[in-house]
Amino acid sequence: GSISDPFEYQGLAHFLEHMLFLGSKKYPGENQFEKFLNENGGSSNAYTDTFETVYYFSVFNDKLDKAIDMFSRFFIDPTFDIDSVNREINAIQSEHNKNVQQDHWRLRHLYGLISKDNSMLNKFGTGNLETLKKDGVRDAMISFYNKHYVSSNINIVTVSSLDNEVVSNYVNQSFSNIQKKVVPKIKLEKPFFDNNGKHYFLKSVSQNHTLVYLWEIPSHITNYLTSHSPHIISHVISSDNNNSLKQLLVKKGLIKNLYSHVLDEGMFIININLSKVSNWKKVDSYVRFYVSDLINNDW
Repeated sequence: GSISDPFEYQGLAHFLEHMLFLGSKKYPGENQFEKFLNENGGSSNAYTDTFETVYYFSVFNDKLDKAIDMFSRFFIDPTFDIDSVNREINAIQSEHNKNVQQDHWRLRHLYGLISKDNSMLNKFGTGNLETLKKDGVRDAMISFYNKHYVSSNINIVTVSSLDNEVVSNYVNQSFSNIQKKVVPKIKLEKPFFDNNGKHYFLKSVSQNHTLVYLWEIPSHITNYLTSHSPHIISHVISSDNNNSLKQLLVKKGLIKNLYSHVLDEGMFIININLSKVSNWKKVDSYVRFYVSDLINNDW
């Protein structure tokens, strides 16, 4: 995922995601996989997240074995076609131009910008011409691929009406050709942020007015992804029961909605959609009191 991008080529994981669709040594046609799926009732897509890149496709049952074999070659012998590099960087620039006009992408980028200068988060995960149109980007991409796209990092999920044993055989036949290699898991280097409270104003492109709170979960707490603790706190804050912070603020007409969640990298976030922007100070006082009071409850 994008957290593993080298600082000098930000957006590299995303760029690699694009390039893997453009042919392999066994199936060299740039649009061969997409054409095969289109002709057989299917489609494909992918996305790059913080810790993983996810590729997926669908196809008619009777073509699944061929589609799995074509798909597996993304991770065995991609061509990284030289002639496609510049065009795909331009495609990433187009994606960036679209994202700039969406508040949730702007907010996500802000999280990186406000982190410490040398933080793992202080990167531009989607990339653009400025970060990728550089000498050596293809070599850096191949190096990234060889380092991270290894057997110990791959999970394969199938959803099919075919017998599970049949599908498993298709997967084993094709994906067993991936070179066996085990690499260490990503180690988070915290803290991401300076240890003092700050507030920021982010110019919105929509008509929504949002108040966002972000707490970093410290490095000595390691079970936040496997325990129920963050989900319990989130439920108390944002559920629809009468005593939640969300319902209190909705009933007072101060907000339209509130939700909270935990990001994999260890950040607890409360996102509040205000009824009007002038409500923010009053809402802020309720949030601060409510969160402080949670500590006073002997859980």
